[in-house]
Amino acid sequence: MNGPDPKNANEMASWPDDWWKDQRVAVQLSHCFADHVLGLGVGFTVDGKPAYDWLTGFLLQLGDLVFWVTAGHVIDRIQELLAHPRVKLHAASFNDDFPHPSASNVPVPLGDLAIYRDKAVDFGAVFLRPGYATPLLANSSIKPLTPEIWHAHEKAKPDGYYLVGIPSQWCEVEEIARSDKGVLVVDRARLVCAPVERIDPEDCREGDGFWGDPKAFYGKVLYVWKSRAEKLDDIAGMSGGPILSIERTQQSRLKYRLFGVQSVWLPGRRILRAEPISRVVDIIKSWFSPTNDP
Repeated sequence: MNGPDPKNANEMASWPDDWWKDQRVAVQLSHCFADHVLGLGVGFTVDGKPAYDWLTGFLLQLGDLVFWVTAGHVIDRIQELLAHPRVKLHAASFNDDFPHPSASNVPVPLGDLAIYRDKAVDFGAVFLRPGYATPLLANSSIKPLTPEIWHAHEKAKPDGYYLVGIPSQWCEVEEIARSDKGVLVVDRARLVCAPVERIDPEDCREGDGFWGDPKAFYGKVLYVWKSRAEKLDDIAGMSGGPILSIERTQQSRLKYRLFGVQSVWLPGRRILRAEPISRVVDIIKSWFSPTNDP
């Protein structure tokens, strides 16, 4: 690899300050971060015409409780599909990548989920009962984000940040006819680890509501290339993905922390806003206080 190599700790101290922007670094780190992203695929028809949604989220673990966390408007999309009279849901499943050739993704009956949404902020969560959480946690390809990864932000000294998620632009769905006259739906989703430069909202106030949350995470998404001829132009589909920081430690190791949940972005300027993880956790805890058990 020409450039910073995350596997080479001996050279870490000599890396340039912008080492984390190198796309080759982002690709290598995406293999690690992929364990923290859990996509939800939803197949449905609208007036009989087949359609498919890929939704980004991640598992968050608080003690014995496990949640699938995503953007609030992603939760709104799920509830819209459940309620729309012209929509017929066919299948939904977490893309858990269980490492066994005979295993399938964990099915998700959307109408049976415990869905939570705070309209004051753009995030929501699905409380995963043991029947859903246990097989996911038993999967070595899935790692929930725990308090160790989001605590002590005041001690963090990030070199940079990444948005990790599944862009709709690079998702493919193929329908294959089966011998029993049924249809097998095969989905292919490409996970992206996009470098993000953090922005101070105080430097960018322009009188609109986008910049009105002083506690939110703001950042500019750098370009990501699928090939020499194709770059990621739109992060639609990545809403609900985690914002992760990356830093080099004094022990010549890489450390990452969870800073936020992607919610809104300005396409023309490639600027995003994410809900801060401290706010997200506080709201989830309020939902599941002793007087408001799931």
